[in-house]
Amino acid sequence: KAPEGSPVGGLVLIALTEQWLFLDAFDHDDAGAMAFRQNEEVIQMTLEAYRRSLGSPQFQDTPASVHLRNHGAFWLYLTGQKVSLKKELILIGKRLTTYPWAYLGNPGQTLAKARSFAGV
Repeated sequence: KAPEGSPVGGLVLIALTEQWLFLDAFDHDDAGAMAFRQNEEVIQMTLEAYRRSLGSPQFQDTPASVHLRNHGAFWLYLTGQKVSLKKELILIGKRLTTYPWAYLGNPGQTLAKARSFAGV
């Protein structure tokens, strides 16, 4: 396990996103992709990785953090984690990255939906 506040935990969120994307876009397994993102074990892994990385008070932003924060927010959105998503979207502000938001279509529209879902 990475130390508290390490960006390494954010890589877990990216890996989960990529596993979902593979099921959705490459295997064309809509049901499997939906089941994956709703799986309780995956959700617990998501929350733990977020808590120990991006969500930790010990996490320190760098210029590259915007990419990690966008990936984290995207995965939090897909798994329905409103509270953590809201925190990330506030921190991201207007610093939208095209990916991973473009995985669901127009990145700006996808982000707007995520903001609405989280109440930001």
